[in-house]
Amino acid sequence: MFKLDLPPDPKVQAKIDAARARESARMTRIMNPRVRQMGKDITVLDAQVAERDAHRADDRHVTDQYGSELNRQDRILQLLSRRQEEDVRALNKAEVEFRAQNQGKQTGSAWDLNDPEALKNEESLPGVDQEVDDTRLGVSSMQYFEGEDALMPARKELQKQQMREWTKGQAGEKAARHAQAAAQKRLEEQVIAAQVSATTTVDQMMATRRKDVHYAVQAENGSLIEATKAKKAQAAEEEQKQNYVDVMNTYNSKLLGDDPMASYTSDGRIAHPKDFKGFPEEQLAQIFNDQRMQEVEMAQRRAAEQQQFNEYAAAEAIASRQAELAERATARARKQLNRDTVSTNLTTIRASGPVYKNEIGQGFFSQFGTSSR
Repeated sequence: MFKLDLPPDPKVQAKIDAARARESARMTRIMNPRVRQMGKDITVLDAQVAERDAHRADDRHVTDQYGSELNRQDRILQLLSRRQEEDVRALNKAEVEFRAQNQGKQTGSAWDLNDPEALKNEESLPGVDQEVDDTRLGVSSMQYFEGEDALMPARKELQKQQMREWTKGQAGEKAARHAQAAAQKRLEEQVIAAQVSATTTVDQMMATRRKDVHYAVQAENGSLIEATKAKKAQAAEEEQKQNYVDVMNTYNSKLLGDDPMASYTSDGRIAHPKDFKGFPEEQLAQIFNDQRMQEVEMAQRRAAEQQQFNEYAAAEAIASRQAELAERATARARKQLNRDTVSTNLTTIRASGPVYKNEIGQGFFSQFGTSSR
């Protein structure tokens, strides 16, 4: 039997009490004729006034921040404007100083026509025998004319003198070069003659030596050929003898026989795998006997394994059947317990009070108009 009179959860009960208190306060406000006729909720209005004041305060704070930022930007603009004016004044001052220092009336293109000291500062013109390089002597100066060369005789004489000196120098240099070339040629001819003589002597010596070496090599090769021929003949004779001995040994050995016991030693082991000719009759019989015994043992082992598997399967089926029966018994016991619990609960409810029969009474109509919603 279940215990139905459990105490409520404190947290849930606290929430229910708070909701009931709020509903009671709302009913008090709604049911008050003076407040209801006015149609105003003072608490809500106060909350709205507080919210409006908060919004206004936030707006004033934002406006103040915007104003302070505008003031800061205005101060920065004033400083930049003042700095620009100072830069313009400095640039104008530097321009005036540059004009005063470098752009005076003396630097103008018309100053030569207006210079009061022009005659005092004028230099004398070059003479006839001097080079004409004065820029003042133009076409209309009437001092020198186009095509006139006043220094031609002196220049030609200087050119002739230089030509004579160059010719003498070149003739001396040419004679010195010829003498040096002749001496160099004689020296080269002497060196070439000495080299030819030395080369001829060395060639004769090398030819004589090559002949001697050739004769010595021929003699040594002849002796080596004779020794090689003799060695080959001896080796052929030895190989022929050895082949004859091998053939006779193979012919007389047990290798060509068909007796299987010929490949075994005295202690029963195989002498060499290449000499193996099969198993004896006794060993073959023993091998066949061992194989049949192994087949019988294998069949017995498989039968034992199959029997063990059948026993395990039968035991597993019995355990599964017992588990299913136990589960069915548990399910029947659970259903009986549920039926007993339902019966007990119905008895308890009927004993605690009247049963609701879905009939409309006076309480159904008195529940209207009691809520603020």
